[in-house]
Amino acid sequence: GDGIWRGIATAYMRDQKPNDYNAAMQRLQWWYDLSRRPSGALGIATCKSFDDVGSGAGVALAYTAPLKTLRITGAARSPYAKDFKLPETIWGRKADRKFLSIEHNPKFHQYGKEEPIHTPYYRFGSAYAKPSVDLKTVSKNEMLKNVYHKRYMIRVQAAKALRIAGAFDELEKLLQDNDPRVRRAALDGMIDYNYWFGMGKQPIRTEEMTPGMISAIKKMLADPQEALYVVDGALMAMKQASAKEIKSALPLIIPWTTHDDWWLREASFFALAGLEKDDAMLLKILPTMLNMMVAEYHTMPRGKMVNQLKGIAQRKKQESEIGQMIMAGNMRAVKESKIKGGDHAAEGAYNISRSADECLRLAPESAVAIALMMKARLDILGTGSIIKLVATPNSNRENKPYGLYSTLEKQSPEQKKLLTELLCNDYRQELVKRMKASDKADPALVDTIVDLTKLKKPNAGWVAIGATQPADRVWRYTSFDPKQEKDIKHPRERRRFRNVTLPKKLKGWSAPNFDDGQWKSGKAPIGKGLFQRGKTTFENHSEWGTGEFLVMRTTFELSKLEHDSYRISVLANQGFNLYLNGHKIHSYSWWKDKPHYRLIGLTERQAKHLKQGTNHLAVYANTEYPHAMNANKKEKEIGQMDFYLEGLKNADLE
Repeated sequence: GDGIWRGIATAYMRDQKPNDYNAAMQRLQWWYDLSRRPSGALGIATCKSFDDVGSGAGVALAYTAPLKTLRITGAARSPYAKDFKLPETIWGRKADRKFLSIEHNPKFHQYGKEEPIHTPYYRFGSAYAKPSVDLKTVSKNEMLKNVYHKRYMIRVQAAKALRIAGAFDELEKLLQDNDPRVRRAALDGMIDYNYWFGMGKQPIRTEEMTPGMISAIKKMLADPQEALYVVDGALMAMKQASAKEIKSALPLIIPWTTHDDWWLREASFFALAGLEKDDAMLLKILPTMLNMMVAEYHTMPRGKMVNQLKGIAQRKKQESEIGQMIMAGNMRAVKESKIKGGDHAAEGAYNISRSADECLRLAPESAVAIALMMKARLDILGTGSIIKLVATPNSNRENKPYGLYSTLEKQSPEQKKLLTELLCNDYRQELVKRMKASDKADPALVDTIVDLTKLKKPNAGWVAIGATQPADRVWRYTSFDPKQEKDIKHPRERRRFRNVTLPKKLKGWSAPNFDDGQWKSGKAPIGKGLFQRGKTTFENHSEWGTGEFLVMRTTFELSKLEHDSYRISVLANQGFNLYLNGHKIHSYSWWKDKPHYRLIGLTERQAKHLKQGTNHLAVYANTEYPHAMNANKKEKEIGQMDFYLEGLKNADLE
């Protein structure tokens, strides 16, 4: 994936290290060639999620960046362009420039020759892959050698290996190294750093922190010349110290709580969170931490702060003084946290939503208070934020939303009545107003309005159309396997949906007048294996058959067309083509991991194929083989399909 970012750096590498640059380009020629497209564009051949021409433009820069001109189209210099000279230190401190070095630390070569980069990479692993060997079998010298490596990831993983091996004396020495890159690597090893995702799950234990480590960390925090990258790691490592040591270091930590860089504010919050080890000390610092959380606007640190406080509240128990303070802090955040306008408004709304969600989960009885506070801010909340806050069941069937609506059954009768009135009279009306102001109604918005309407009018909203209910309809169906070589796909391929050549006997199978008298019959869902995620699953009512592909047909009677909007409700684990009266009305080519009935709105053009009298539904779908390569799994094949139409009257939205 990093091919996106590396392309432009090659221009500098060619100047700084021409031999290395040429060797790397020659060694990776196969990769560049493999990334080429017939169109002349490039993708990223070895990374499926980024193998597109947009991402590949980054790879193309490996060729074009050495030309050293942004005007690759030949355009004239802009009349607004100005010559300028960058300051000596654009950001940070002088020591931070060391992190831009592309050279090994001189001590690296004292331990032996350099190996190809893939050797230490696979040997020590990364945040994304486990080491290829048991790190306890790796020699200490090999670990130390790679702590001095020019590559950041290698340094981090080698330092982690030292921690795993219990070489705390070596880590203590590295904290005092002259190279800030090495000092940061030692800190990263201690905190099991997960790169930009923060501290890992296996940091050094408090009892393993030596006096020398504590002394070195305090020196880093106090040194006005220390690299900010090192300070960041030192603050996080401070969290693992004893509460007594953290308390003594508070004068060194507090200044970083208001730093301009968000990640240093975040790291200082981690350091303060280490006082959790002593309730009395935590109670004293908690107001500072809560003020930081309420004031933080950047989503990254705000999310980490909320999570840290959530963990503390769970460990100290909600009913404790600490738990109650954290709850009150989140309530403050809902009421006081800013929402700025413009492009970053969504960021502020997300922050408030996170705090509201924590309150509702920790104390459902706070729902009325939350609803009243958020009511006062509805005008500055985006529609999506309101939908997420209300969180009705059908607004997002796949992910089971949790919000104000979810707490209704947990309220006292009086509170339930108050919350219902707020949802129906204030939130619902605001959403109706936004729906009317929009050219195109968002399905989640419509379904939220419908769910809120049902609180007072249970029979309002979407209804399955047809004289026979979907659960009672009989489908005719048959399965088959593709026969032509071009249509056959290896079982290990997850994305399996494709349009294959049909057997001759299925020609015209989706047409209303097709004769399906020889097919099997049964009720939906039709399937094989178990389509399940966690405890969520829907029982199959008819057996799919032996083939990979399934075609199925049914009919329903419609006495009149009385609805203003129509939608599809479909259950499927793989892709599908859906037909109404012989016309394809929807197609989907990916897969779903979680069983749920997806809701897909029909356009006027699609809905016009509905008619009074007999209507025909038809489906083309396929199975998958998630365990095809696992001999221990009994179920090698999974498939499931159900499909029906629903209608809605506009009056139910008024």
